[in-house]
Amino acid sequence: MKLLVLTATFLLCSLLAAPCFAQATGASALGVLRAQLDRQNTYRVEAATDRIRLLDPTSGREILSLRQTSPQTIMLSGVVGKIDRATTAQRLRAEQRIALFNFSSPVGTLTLNERSGQVTMEHALNPRLVPAAAMAHVAALFGEAVQNQGRQLTR
Repeated sequence: MKLLVLTATFLLCSLLAAPCFAQATGASALGVLRAQLDRQNTYRVEAATDRIRLLDPTSGREILSLRQTSPQTIMLSGVVGKIDRATTAQRLRAEQRIALFNFSSPVGTLTLNERSGQVTMEHALNPRLVPAAAMAHVAALFGEAVQNQGRQLTR
């Protein structure tokens, strides 16, 4: 009976501990993620004290930023565009595109600030559950989605 309890305890501890050791956690999560992002060549990577910025290599415009808001959360955010002086029909069409994107997109959630007309996209990742290489891949997909939605918004 003792052997069964010890074996079960060992297996449970192994299952719970293994993912934690394999992932980046704490203050180093952004550093590990930065190292992964430096390996890609789609965006220019720029580190600030509290975030990582991914910039368009040609224009230098910020596509997205990554911030660690807690040990369990790295937040990706990007400005998609702005709906200026839109007619009611244009605003309705933009809101419908936002709703469709939010329903079907695997990466990111679009929001429209009613006052400013600014459309932003956000996505949260948990560095305790997602390896840095996967987070870097998601960041690249997120950046593509920000740019694509920006083009769609202006149509």
